[in-house]
Amino acid sequence: MQNTITQVREGDDTSLVLEAPSATPGGTLVFSDREEISVSLYEQELIRRIDEGTREIIFNFRDLAFMNSSYMAMLTTLGSYLQKKGGRVKFVNLDERRVKLIEMVGVLDLFKLYKTVDEAISDTAG
Repeated sequence: MQNTITQVREGDDTSLVLEAPSATPGGTLVFSDREEISVSLYEQELIRRIDEGTREIIFNFRDLAFMNSSYMAMLTTLGSYLQKKGGRVKFVNLDERRVKLIEMVGVLDLFKLYKTVDEAISDTAG
């Protein structure tokens, strides 16, 4: 999982940029490097990082092919948990169809949307 989690700012462990993996209908996340893990293990790793001080998680959905309900639940849990800790989950390259889905679920206020990773990183108020 180390290959899928990238430190953003040198010397800063409070921000992570993640290439959002695609989910399979069975609840496994598939990363671009062909690493596969369960949604719950990925969530546990990110919760651990939050507990260690991460306050910003940026998901880049550029190559996302599929998002199932387990994935959506994980994002909602992370967004809520990080918000309680004073942080924020940021989404980059999220297509309009998935934005509408997140709006329908009623959790869009947990996330902030950006067009580019650089824009998300530079928005320190976000």
